[in-house]
Amino acid sequence: MKNVSEYIEVIGASENNLRNISLKIPLGSITCVSGISGSGKSTLVNGLIAKEADRRRRLARAPASSYYSLVRPDFRSIDNLPPVLVVNQKPLLHLQSSSVATASGLGDILRNAFVRDGVIHCDCGNIVDNNVSYDTLEAILTNLPLPQCIAVSYFRGKEFSKKSLNKYMADNGYYHFYIEGKQKRYSLDDISMLRDGEKHKLYLEITEVHELRRKKVASSRVSIRFHGGDVLDFAHKTFCSACLKEYQVKSLSLFTTSKLSELNGSCEACSGSGKIQRVNWQLLLLPDQTLEENFLTFPVESGRYKAIGIYKSNLAKIIKSNKSKLSLPYKELSEKTKNEIESLLTAQLTNKKDTSDLTAYIKEEVCESCGGSGFNYKARSVTLEGRSFSQTLSLTIDDAIKAIKDPTLFDVLQALSDLSLGHLSLVRPTDTLSGGELQRLKLVRAISSEISGSLIIIDEPSSGLSFRDVQNLFHLMERLRDQGNTVLIVDHSEYIISKSDYSLHLGPGSGSAGGRIVEREIKALSSGVLAAPVSPSVGCSPGQMLVLYPVRHNNVVDQRVMIPFGSITAVVGNSGSGKSSLIQGVLNSLAADSLLESENSELISEAIVLDQKAIRTNKRSSVLTFLGLSIVLRKAYSDSITARVLGLDPTYFTTNGPNGACQYCKGEGGIDEVTCFSCGGAKFSELSLSATFCALDISEFLMRPAVELLDLDLPVLVRRGCEIMVELGLGHLGLGRSLTDISGGEAQRLKMGKFLIENERKIASSSEHILLVLDEPCRGLSTKDTRYVLSLFRRLANCNNSLVIVEHNPFLISQADFVIEVGPGVGVSGGTITYSGPASAYRMKLGDKEQATSRKLLGFSPALVELTGEDRTFSLIKKFSENYEVCKTDNFVFLRSKEELLSFVGKASCDGMFLFNPFCNDFFISPLVSRTTIKERVSEIAKFDIANAYVAGVPHSLKSVSKHINNDNVWDVYFSCHDSLLAYTLGGGWVTVNTAGGYLSAATRVVDAKSKVVGSRSVTSKTFNLFYNGCLTCSGTGEVIFFDSFIENPEKSVIELDFYKKEFHSYLKKNLMFRLRESVALFKLEGLVDLTQSFSSLDSSSKTAAFYGLHGLSFIKKNGRKDALSDRIEWIGLLPTLAMHAKKMAEESGSDILLGRESRECPVCRGSRFRKELSYYQVNEKTIHEELYS
Repeated sequence: MKNVSEYIEVIGASENNLRNISLKIPLGSITCVSGISGSGKSTLVNGLIAKEADRRRRLARAPASSYYSLVRPDFRSIDNLPPVLVVNQKPLLHLQSSSVATASGLGDILRNAFVRDGVIHCDCGNIVDNNVSYDTLEAILTNLPLPQCIAVSYFRGKEFSKKSLNKYMADNGYYHFYIEGKQKRYSLDDISMLRDGEKHKLYLEITEVHELRRKKVASSRVSIRFHGGDVLDFAHKTFCSACLKEYQVKSLSLFTTSKLSELNGSCEACSGSGKIQRVNWQLLLLPDQTLEENFLTFPVESGRYKAIGIYKSNLAKIIKSNKSKLSLPYKELSEKTKNEIESLLTAQLTNKKDTSDLTAYIKEEVCESCGGSGFNYKARSVTLEGRSFSQTLSLTIDDAIKAIKDPTLFDVLQALSDLSLGHLSLVRPTDTLSGGELQRLKLVRAISSEISGSLIIIDEPSSGLSFRDVQNLFHLMERLRDQGNTVLIVDHSEYIISKSDYSLHLGPGSGSAGGRIVEREIKALSSGVLAAPVSPSVGCSPGQMLVLYPVRHNNVVDQRVMIPFGSITAVVGNSGSGKSSLIQGVLNSLAADSLLESENSELISEAIVLDQKAIRTNKRSSVLTFLGLSIVLRKAYSDSITARVLGLDPTYFTTNGPNGACQYCKGEGGIDEVTCFSCGGAKFSELSLSATFCALDISEFLMRPAVELLDLDLPVLVRRGCEIMVELGLGHLGLGRSLTDISGGEAQRLKMGKFLIENERKIASSSEHILLVLDEPCRGLSTKDTRYVLSLFRRLANCNNSLVIVEHNPFLISQADFVIEVGPGVGVSGGTITYSGPASAYRMKLGDKEQATSRKLLGFSPALVELTGEDRTFSLIKKFSENYEVCKTDNFVFLRSKEELLSFVGKASCDGMFLFNPFCNDFFISPLVSRTTIKERVSEIAKFDIANAYVAGVPHSLKSVSKHINNDNVWDVYFSCHDSLLAYTLGGGWVTVNTAGGYLSAATRVVDAKSKVVGSRSVTSKTFNLFYNGCLTCSGTGEVIFFDSFIENPEKSVIELDFYKKEFHSYLKKNLMFRLRESVALFKLEGLVDLTQSFSSLDSSSKTAAFYGLHGLSFIKKNGRKDALSDRIEWIGLLPTLAMHAKKMAEESGSDILLGRESRECPVCRGSRFRKELSYYQVNEKTIHEELYS
């Protein structure tokens, strides 16, 4: 362990559930962060430290995005943060060339070795020089047609200089030159036409090859140019001096099949795949039949061969184009016609070859041209230590260690072998590897690239690894540290925690109960047995075992397997030893009839398997949907009284459809990472939120922790799901939690919960004995989390089941009843049962033998911290989000929660009536409301038992009220009801009541009807961040660009051509006027602004709208597509529109439409840079704008 004096210092980390923690991570050391699932480990390491390092890296680039300068994770200060490399178990972007060699970095090293030391062998037996000799050049020229010239490439410095070119040609006897891509021959006199500083690729002409010797020109600069444009370039080509066969100069590109380089070494016949797809024409064609009689064996539907996506008319067109007759059978068509038909069929079949119905029609064969290697003869001719590049890649890592002597390659290969990856071939695709195998490859890549001075973050490296593998992995981490790096690990392994230089433990619980730095409770792994010895299962006698022989699969050959009934059996061994193969062999044997030995297999009713595949996540998937509980819950809500009265079917209680989702955020709860102004993060529509079940609306139900839901009268399946979650230690999660927001350990246990829910009837049956096979169920779990799982396993074993668990988790193995060890090695060296017996007799090195050697890394309370200007800005933003007060306005009360508001208005109302304005959410977007929106809102309200509507104090019926609402009175529109909660929901958080002192408004958001301002539903730090809440008109700059020199006649309207100067008429008429008129007409029709009047007659607000637009309002044109931007009509303003076209207008008219432009204070935010809402939030009587920019 090193003594360190420098640290990464993190102060005030508060991202997600982190509780304002501060810590120091010693540089040049290994630090392990541990804690139970959901305690905040990944948030601290990946969501804060790694994310901030990436942000700083991006800011160092030019130009930097405003997002990265204005948005960062939640912390007060981070100092001394080095560049970060994150090594996780996420799959690589899958490319054709993505393999073990490329993922580990070995491919690059191997290619460099072939370029440096590879030998080119000609078929004639001669060794080919990498560069062509002058003698070979002369021999080649004598066998070629008369060339246009022999050329020498000219490169001189980074910037081209005419003077340097002239001098070089004159001094070296060159009189003519060529420019790359042009056929013309230029002379010395033409040099003057070139421009200094431009990039020119030039070729200088020589007349005789013997001049190359005299001028001592390297052959790599020589090319032979032919009439017609063909070029023979010796920079990339070489030739055998004996037989003059063409080869390729060794380069990195030659040893790849990637098409990114024209010099790649891929086989032309198979495009580098090593395989050829051939069509089975005998199966496909009926040669004696005509097209009308269907000479293809595919079924035809409405004139279309649906299986391959070809119409009969496509084939008829080919036949007619070749002047053949449709009445001819296929065999009598011309060869040209048949070739074209077969080319079309081959292309379609190849594209759809993975379709199960078409597999019989395509034969995949090894490419004869390259022998399946994927490389052309030029790449295959280069050998290193007697093997070509493709032959070297076909070796396993262990075989490569024996065969390759290069010290750099050997070092990387040995590291891979030490991590139990020796059985993998170098060419094996990465998409066939497990997450753990892929992560180890990435680690080795960091070693091979000799990275130094970095912070290397490694997420759950011990997951899925045996104890020996973990030891070898840790040695690799020590190498990374000794290369000058800081290694930060997130892991649960007792061995890694104890061997690290420092350790940091987060907790004490999950979610809101975590996020603090705490002392870690250290217990021996063998302690704390969770249950007494398992009693014999129902239907099985004590000591009964399932015995199968011979068990075979992959590297497992002829093994005798014994599994005790009613017990927990752990299958252990090194990664790649054959554990999963053994289990698959057992499953195959249970279905086989020809075993030599099979005892008690008839007692097994069924085998159910839980594999180790990670759960698929997306922002739309939640705990509820993953567990399969959504249908039951949606029905419970649709059966409620309110839902039945309003006609709300189950589709209204899911955010994955238009009925239930909030219309603004589309059910995501936020817009551009800010809480939705309409639903306040609830995700559901107002109609959906009006229905309740167990006194909770659907959003409240989904957000409540599962453990609290158990107090309610739940549907049976939902209750069972919540019980299982609590049993697995997931009671803190709500059913609405997105799967993208849970930890890896939580995801693993959720997967187990789904498994139990789906199979509970079978598992709980007393009449059937189930063999439960679980592949690494405790992958990535802490010891505490594993205890939850183990207690569940005990219960399952006591319910007439036998559990077979493939596992590396030391604690679970120590608590198993029976152990089967597979080994002794990996790959072909594994597959043998090396131990089978009681766990008490099994001896292995458990992690508790290596403890308490790391230094504990506890948090600290920072004294006076020197903050950067950026730190001060973000601290100020956080200060406002935590301490803001809302400015008082006449007849308005701001309350911070729905519960407070409902209590307040309930007490304040004199008549028991609650008034609401249904356009509150629309006002947040714009103070103007379109006629279409007015009709939609009134139509929605009509579904409720609401009879009274008031416009500027005048009562109207619900049927006629929309006709009386316009943008002169829309802020003074109210509907009344007796239900305060309904008024709150439909009013967007704004409720008005008649009190003893007159009408009073209350809201959980800023509302100022007089100034026409409505704030967001949820105030967070993002509310005070310029990136999220900047003024839309000036884009948060406080200034706008103004110019009006383009106006010719202000007495005209903006949609009349004479409004603009004549020099712009042609361009405007061709490119802009139709769109301008379309937008102006629609915005007038919607009652928003009338720009058809003369410009001079417009009031100031209309002129501002004419110049700078009406932001947030857009409409779909008639018969337009909802998702097509081209079909969306908006009004962004004349000035932004003309500025976008200014360059093209200048090119056509010769006049600058931006003439006289100047910066002016933004007419909307008045220079504050923020939305108007921000002027209502104050701390110490100052707004955020005054604090930041005064």
